[in-house]
Parts: sequence; structure tokens; C-alpha cells
Amino acid sequence: MESEASGGATVSENKSALSITADPTFFEAIEIDVPEIPPGDSFEFKEPKLKISADFLLQLKERIKAKVSIKSFVAADLTPFEGNSKVSLI
Repeated sequence: MESEASGGATVSENKSALSITADPTFFEAIEIDVPEIPPGDSFEFKEPKLKISADFLLQLKERIKAKVSIKSFVAADLTPFEGNSKVSLI
């Protein structure tokens, strides 16, 4: 069974994932599956390979601020943890 979490991501009830997005969209949003983590263990993922839009960056004429969001969806908990960071482009 799948449900829509806040932010529009669709997450199955038994799946944990991280999603990384940007506003404005200067790279393709990605979702990373997170395996079940036993108590006391940890999970580390490699640096994500972001597909950055060269066309978007080349058309910029002045510095803009963008928001990069990382959301964590944990199994059936459809209230994600969200962290945001502002970045300057150009």
C-alpha cells in the first residue's frame, strides 16, 4: 500500500527513504532507499550523484538563492523529518 507524504512524495508503508530536492529546480530530485537499521546500528550513504542542470545555471544573469531540502520518510510514519539549507547560485 502506498500513501502520499507531505511534499508530494509517495512512500510505501514498509519503506524508509531520503529525498533530496531543490527550489528552484537546478538538479533532478532524487530518492534514496534506506535499509532497515537495527537498534544501535547506523546507515551511511555515499555522496549522492546529482544531475545538475547546466542549462539552468547558464541562463542565470545574477546571483539567486535556492533552497535544498532533505526529507526522511521512515516506514509508515508519513510525517517526514525535513532539513533545509539555502545556497547561492552564481
